[in-house]
Formats: sequence, C-alpha cells, structure tokens
Amino acid sequence: MRMTRKDIISLLQLKGVKPSAARLQIMQICCDSDLPLDVQEVATLLKNEIHLSTIYRTLEKFVAVGILECIDFQEGKFRYEFVRDHHHHVVCNDCGKVADIKDSGIEKIEQSVSLQTGFIVTKHSLELFGLCNKCQRSTHHV
Repeated sequence: MRMTRKDIISLLQLKGVKPSAARLQIMQICCDSDLPLDVQEVATLLKNEIHLSTIYRTLEKFVAVGILECIDFQEGKFRYEFVRDHHHHVVCNDCGKVADIKDSGIEKIEQSVSLQTGFIVTKHSLELFGLCNKCQRSTHHV
C-alpha cells in the first residue's frame, strides 16, 4: 500500500508514535512492500543505514500500536506486514514464495468455535504451507 510521507506522519501521530526519521523510513519500506518482510530484508532495503536493533525496536513498536502485524511462517524468524484488509498467506515449503489468501472462511470457523466453547474469539492467525506450481513441477516432487 503506497503511502505518502505526510500519510505516514499522520498515521504515526494518530497512534501516538513520534515520527522520527528512522521510523518514517522503516514505515515507508513496510507500506511499500506487497509481502511480509523480516528484519534483515527491511535492513537491506534501507541499505543498512539503520542499526538492526533500531529496526527490531521500531517494528515491535509498530506491532504494539497496531500499525504492523507480526507473522510467523515457521522459518525461525518473524515477518512484519502493514495492517490492511484482513487476509492470510500460503507459503511454499521449497522456495518460500508467499501468496495472499483473501477469503479463507475463517470467520465462520470463529463463530462455530464461539458457539461450541463459549469463548469470544478476539484474534486469529492462519498460515498455510505447501508447494507452489513451479516447485510442484520440479523433478524432485514428480
């Protein structure tokens, strides 16, 4: 989701976050990406101009205030994505390709779980794993 510098400043201020130069750069990278990014990918896109510890702290701050989502693709690291329309992901086990899933039907499952258990579901996480078309065609999966 492309946002202007002014949009990002307004969003940070709305969430009570001081719009420092580093925060603005990190937020711009996250907004411009179509896929969830890990800390090293953010650092690379920033040409390593911002220390990794600052990137970690900033990403966690953005998650805490609800600007970013923290996603676990079971690869030993977290990825971060700008909060936009609610969606899920499917991840290729071989090449790591990620695709968005728009309508997973999870809302109906949440309703069913609430009826069965009496719980009020406040959030969920759903990531699916498999093989993309390219990897399915590769010789080691035929």
